[in-house]
Amino acid sequence: MNAGIDNGGNTMSFWHLLKHYSIRIPAIQRDYVQGRGDVQSANARTGMLDDIQTHISDRTPMSLNFIYGQIEGSDDCDVELFVPLDGQQRLTTLYLIHWLALVMAVANAGDGERAPELDGDAQTLGRFSYQTRQTSSDFFARIGEPDAIQQIAQWTADRTPMCKLSEYLRDKRWFRPDFMYDPTILSALEVLDDIDERRMTRHGVWDLLTGDDCPIRFEWLDVNDIGNGDDLYIKMNARGKQLSDFENIKAELEQKAQAEFSPEHYEEFCRKFDQEWTDFFWSFKGSVPTEKRDEYDMRFMGFLNWFLWNQWAGKAKKSPRINTEYSMKGVDLADTRHRSLDEYNKDLRTEGGSVCDSRTLVRLERILDHVSGDDALPGIPEIVMASSSIDGKAESYSTRMRLEAAVAYLDGIMNQGKRPEEQSWTEWIRVIRHLSNAATMWQGYNTLGLYAQAVGMVERYSDHADDLTSYLATFPGDTGFTPKDQIDEEELKAWLRANAPQWSEPLHKAEEIPYFEGKIDFLLSFAGITRDNVETMSHDPDVLDAFDKYLELTKMAFERQDTNLPDTSLLIDVRRALLPKGDYSMREGNLSYLVDSRNHARTLGWRNMLRASSGKRELFHRLCDDVLDRIGDKQLGRQDVVDALTAIADEYVWDEERTDVHAKSLIKEKGLWSHEYFGSLWQFRVVDGICYLPSGEKTQLNGINRELASCVICEELKNVIPDVQRTLKTRVGRLYLEWKPAEPQYLTLQKDGKIIHIGRKYVSGIDGNGNSLMSTVITVLDGDHEEQFSDVEDTIARIVDIYA
Repeated sequence: MNAGIDNGGNTMSFWHLLKHYSIRIPAIQRDYVQGRGDVQSANARTGMLDDIQTHISDRTPMSLNFIYGQIEGSDDCDVELFVPLDGQQRLTTLYLIHWLALVMAVANAGDGERAPELDGDAQTLGRFSYQTRQTSSDFFARIGEPDAIQQIAQWTADRTPMCKLSEYLRDKRWFRPDFMYDPTILSALEVLDDIDERRMTRHGVWDLLTGDDCPIRFEWLDVNDIGNGDDLYIKMNARGKQLSDFENIKAELEQKAQAEFSPEHYEEFCRKFDQEWTDFFWSFKGSVPTEKRDEYDMRFMGFLNWFLWNQWAGKAKKSPRINTEYSMKGVDLADTRHRSLDEYNKDLRTEGGSVCDSRTLVRLERILDHVSGDDALPGIPEIVMASSSIDGKAESYSTRMRLEAAVAYLDGIMNQGKRPEEQSWTEWIRVIRHLSNAATMWQGYNTLGLYAQAVGMVERYSDHADDLTSYLATFPGDTGFTPKDQIDEEELKAWLRANAPQWSEPLHKAEEIPYFEGKIDFLLSFAGITRDNVETMSHDPDVLDAFDKYLELTKMAFERQDTNLPDTSLLIDVRRALLPKGDYSMREGNLSYLVDSRNHARTLGWRNMLRASSGKRELFHRLCDDVLDRIGDKQLGRQDVVDALTAIADEYVWDEERTDVHAKSLIKEKGLWSHEYFGSLWQFRVVDGICYLPSGEKTQLNGINRELASCVICEELKNVIPDVQRTLKTRVGRLYLEWKPAEPQYLTLQKDGKIIHIGRKYVSGIDGNGNSLMSTVITVLDGDHEEQFSDVEDTIARIVDIYA
């Protein structure tokens, strides 16, 4: 054992770990996936690299949470072997960051940066290896050799800006054809390109990562020293599939039931375990194919896992031994996949508590009796099915919360001596669903503490399971779910339903708009309904009429007419017409004119902009009022709405006091709102007064951009000179001071053999106080002749003259 390392838990950096142990990713682990092209992997990669880059740049501490595994003997007499059981993905990403930082340190050694000890540092990095496939092992071994690092460092100093690191590596003679069929290698290449394009491993980063003050750290644990590793981790076969421990935990539950129940009750409990309950998981009421039914024990185990985990989460906050503020980012605490009651109980022992007491057993019995019977309420069997994963993956927090809601409802209603019935269940699950949707969107489940608080609130609600609406209508002011504004909204809507029945149907229609997932407080606000005035305003027919009109307009905007043609969505017209009301853009790195989808919706979505806390909700209110005023008393029709939105944009007179000057062009040219110019995230970036848009084949800004003025020129020339050939160009990153007139810039025009290049450049000048300043101009390159223009209109006029 290495001196100075506390295997029971220690905060350390990746380099520190490598100094003490070799790291070997075992064959049982899955491939490295953070470089995959699917949305989930891309989001995980982007989020992790964004955070690491920020903390490297700011030199501020960042925790990657727990990484744990087993210490084994090693052929290397100097260090022992660490085999990670959890943390493989993060460790691999850290290796790639360190590897590229070493490459850049070698490349920059003659440029004022301390030269690394290449042989020794490469040897230390070489302690990281893969066993998932021989190709993976060979690839990581090859790129870690000193001569390979030296060659790659030289290439980085000489390469052209557009050449990707992955392309260079693929062209090396040692890069074998079978490497291209290894998912881990392909993923690693993609991540290396991402790290490289971010320029996050430039000057000084190698010294930072390998020094004592490295800001990127994690909590390291050796499972051999924190309990029985066989209890904490499931034995896995050679393909990484979990083996079921259903029979073990079933026996434990029956043993607990024997101690808690009467002999007759215990006997009945065991009988149902073997018959009715097993029958339910055997076929899920006929929905499981015959060839899959023998996996019933895995489905049953999946349900028991998350049922018990919810009971544990609800009690964990009361225990001083469990850190309920532990961050969930990157590490899912629930994904320890507990397979014995003892694992749940160990955090509760200091108080003599147990996750499986008599109440837990009764709740388990009630939910399983309900779903396996013939009179189950709509939705509850489906909730149990959704929580019965057989692939070993942690269910989403919203899935777990739905399971908690079903269990708490049945327990609460039966504790009151009543029978479950559809009306009370519908009211109950509607509220919990809205609270959970908001928590999922706005990081309300981001820590175990936050999730445990939400579970606690559901448990308190269970005392009112028979009529949750009436309880909420008293404005009890409960807390637990984050964000709090959704709780306030549910209480306000409950008051309207309980005390002003005419509001029930309009509220139901509003909550059924899929995009908003029940968060429709902005419509109540637009109509003038607040918590303080609801008693008087709710009975005013004009207020309800106003709500109905705002609702119909919103439904029309957020229910697409043809999902196969996204540019036909009314939201494009809304985006353009909303700009005259003010700058409604939201920021997540880059600015965005609001996404329609779930991707990045927490920060860039319409739902976020329409929250009171955004400070921009009133812009949408003013737009709705403008549209409704223009249509008047006519029935709201789609074409009338489109015409009104178009007129609002066309009639707008630009306010010279506005600072978002790029908006002037976007209001004027409707064609710019096509996805030909904007990606699906509606992102843009403004640097030194220049507005950049994603290149046509990209969905978001990633360093390869187009420039707005060139897009405007391209669009307007369709009408002015329709036969001119237009080719929009892209540029890597922002505009830099050096600009070579011989290079085409953002737009190339060609007609009758005559070619014009349109670009941007910086020019220097003197302001009224004699101070030097830098500004940008549009440049027109006609042969060897260059002209400069300050606005698009003058540029287009000159182009027309040239081609006249």
